[in-house]
This record gives sequence, structure tokens and C-alpha cells, in this order.
Amino acid sequence: MDDIKQNCIDFFFKGPGNEFNVKSLYFQDCPLSVCLHGQAPYEHLHGDTAIMETLLGCTFRIVPGNFFQVNVAAAEIMYEQIRQEAGFTKDSILLDLCCGTGIVSIIMSPHVKKSIGIELLQSSIDTAKQTAQLNGVTNVEFIQGKVERKLRLVTHNLKGAEVIAIVNPSRGGLGRVVLDEIRRCKSIRKVIYVSCKPMGRPLFNIMRLCQSGETLGKPFLVNRAIAIDMFPHTRHYEVIFSLQR
Repeated sequence: MDDIKQNCIDFFFKGPGNEFNVKSLYFQDCPLSVCLHGQAPYEHLHGDTAIMETLLGCTFRIVPGNFFQVNVAAAEIMYEQIRQEAGFTKDSILLDLCCGTGIVSIIMSPHVKKSIGIELLQSSIDTAKQTAQLNGVTNVEFIQGKVERKLRLVTHNLKGAEVIAIVNPSRGGLGRVVLDEIRRCKSIRKVIYVSCKPMGRPLFNIMRLCQSGETLGKPFLVNRAIAIDMFPHTRHYEVIFSLQR
């Protein structure tokens, strides 16, 4: 194994792989197709310990295991479109569900009164807080925990506020409990739902948010759906759904 690691270092930093301009090289002995750091720790082999990336004027520190859009040029277009669809005002409260490393909250922070991000992984929350500090952002709050457990506590304190929810969940979409809590919170008048697999579970999420029935709260209506070519030369794409009630 030590020989394999050294061969990787030699190839990317001294040999033919040098032309790829690799900045940071990590090794993970992963017994599954995908493993988190806790399951199989990342071992730094060579180069920088993190990659610094700039997105819409904000600086992000990227380490293994942290999500970041691979196509920065398209990501800037997508986040700018999200901002336009949200229509923030100086009194807006951004509810950033499944916030990951806080990309949306930090980018949108100059346009809102406050942003509240909820994310399951503690490592992502830690990175989000560090990134906010790195960019001098003070009007954000990041909460660790399951969205379905934390959302009701958060929305209880947002009664009467101007709340806009932005969700960018995994391909599995949001759970029914989360969707119903969004419906019940009268302060949430607009939802921006971002999905990289819109024809899967997320489509049923959209239908749930728009389903008639006052027992869940007033339903949303889809205003627009905007496709972003985040993955050129593949059949995959991102879609921004703009919902309002």
C-alpha cells in the first residue's frame, strides 16, 4: 500500500500526471463504493491540504468529503438565478434546508436579513461556520441535525416573518415530514427547490408541496422551472423550481 501511495505522488507531481496540475492529493482506503471520512479516513499524501475556490465573490475552502459544485462557471449562473427567483428584500429570512457546507447561505447573505441553515452532518456544519468567518459573514446561523426534527423548532420562531426556503437535497429528495412542515409554516411564502435529478423523487416532492388540502396549509404553485447545464456532454442537468403561494 505504501508503494501505491508513493506511485500516486510520483505520477501526479513528478511524472506524466504533472500536466493535470493537481493541487491536493488524498488517499482513502474505501471498502465500499462511497465512504464518509468516519468510515474510511482521508489520508493527505501531497500538496495543499485544501483547495480554495471563489464563487460569486465568496471564498470557499474545499476538503475531501465536502460538497462543492464541480462546474464553477455554471454554478455562478445557477446561484444568481436562484437569487433572482427568490426576490429577497432587506427583511427576508432565508431558510436553507439541507444546507451542506453553507454555500447558499453565504452567497445570499448580503441580500437577506438573516439566513438559517440546517444540515445533518456535523463536519459540513463546521465547514460552513469556518467559511462564514472566512468571508466575514455574520448574519448566518447553522444548525446541526435532521431537518425533520429541527425545522419545526425553527419555524415556530419565524411566525410573521418574511421567509423564503431554498432546498437542494440529495437525489433522494426531502422526506414527507419536512414537506408537510414547510406547508404548515404560513410564513414560508416561497420555496426554491433545486434538483440534479428532477424526474425522480424530487418530482413527487414538488407534487406534495402543490397538493390541494388546507389541512396541510395553503398549497404552493410552480411559477417556473429553469434548467441549468451543470454537466455538459452528459444527460444530467440541474433544475430550479420556483414555487409560491
